[in-house]
Amino acid sequence: LKPTLNLDDHFCYTDTLVLDAKPKNLPPVNGIIQWYDNNSLMFNQNRALLVVPRSSGKYLVSYTFGNCVVRDSATVTPPPIIQTKDVYGCNNTSLQISTTQIPNVKYAWTFKGAAIGATFNPSLNVLPDTNYYKVEVKDLLECSSFDSVRVVGIPVPKVNINDTVTCSKEVVLKARPTNIKGVDSLKLTYTWSRNNVALLPTSNSLTVLRPDSGLYRVKIMVENCPGKDSALVRFNPIPSALKVHSYKICAPDSVEIDGGKNVGSTYVWMPGNLKTRNIKAKEAGRYYVSITNKYNCTTVDSADVIHSCIPKVHIPNAFLPDSDPGSPDKYFKVFGTDFTNFKVIIFSRWGEIIFYSEDKNIAWDGTYRGQPLDIGVYPYIITYEGTSPDFKGPYKVEGQVVIVK
Repeated sequence: LKPTLNLDDHFCYTDTLVLDAKPKNLPPVNGIIQWYDNNSLMFNQNRALLVVPRSSGKYLVSYTFGNCVVRDSATVTPPPIIQTKDVYGCNNTSLQISTTQIPNVKYAWTFKGAAIGATFNPSLNVLPDTNYYKVEVKDLLECSSFDSVRVVGIPVPKVNINDTVTCSKEVVLKARPTNIKGVDSLKLTYTWSRNNVALLPTSNSLTVLRPDSGLYRVKIMVENCPGKDSALVRFNPIPSALKVHSYKICAPDSVEIDGGKNVGSTYVWMPGNLKTRNIKAKEAGRYYVSITNKYNCTTVDSADVIHSCIPKVHIPNAFLPDSDPGSPDKYFKVFGTDFTNFKVIIFSRWGEIIFYSEDKNIAWDGTYRGQPLDIGVYPYIITYEGTSPDFKGPYKVEGQVVIVK
């Protein structure tokens, strides 16, 4: 009998595929078996079994004994390649699942053994919790691939953003779902709008700034499961702040602090607990006011009253060193208010400095080096600066003082 090789014509590739030449009627003396891959000799492949090295190709096997040569061949093709992603959906809603779309193949979807679809993207009703759906894809050569998809049913997201009426400068709306366990591990997307106009933020919170009152809507997608809510935000008017925040006075004068024109509002000023719109301030300091309108919105503001006076300096033109102790005429002393950096220099008639002081509280007693000076006229130069920035100076006064006896 003539030797034969008995390969099947076609195989579907798997990573454990082995081709068997199935030789029959071989002579007692061993012949030579050789495999070819797409007509290329495969080295060291001289047995009846061949572990297929790649997913597609034509494999030929020959058996040689003397002048007798028999051959056979088989074609290996890859199965369809599919990829199927796990999906989430809202409980008890219709959801479309899908795998890779391939032409000229057959799809068979099953759930717990029951057929549910024959396309690459069938629709199903989402069941609570986690369920697995299987798909088989078979090509024209009957090569098949299998995969499964995990479908996780979750509740419709509950989102609560509350209507808000406020006096504040801002409102923060938070839309994080409250009824889905482990929601932070899922894919979340947010879409916000104000009066049906889309807004930029895509996070779970939205900061609304005064004066942007309106109807705010949020739509949230937890994976493929949508939820939504809306809230009306209204900013009530707040009282106007003070228009003037700085006033100047010089005792004993007073100044009127204007509380502004907030019709129908109440005022409370501190210190003093005064409840008029305007107040008169007689002292320097900071005055605080709380203004509350009919919406119970309150503005707190303050005004500073600053002491600002022209320096007042009084310089005697004569004094009597020999007058009784305690007499105001016994010394030459400069006095006054609202000045600093004081300096006085007194000269003899020949220009010699006979008295110098930078302390306005130190008086000249009419002596030089402990000796009384004669009756006469003595020139002086006095310099000083104002304590108020508006009247800083510097100032300089040149004059004469007379010693009388």
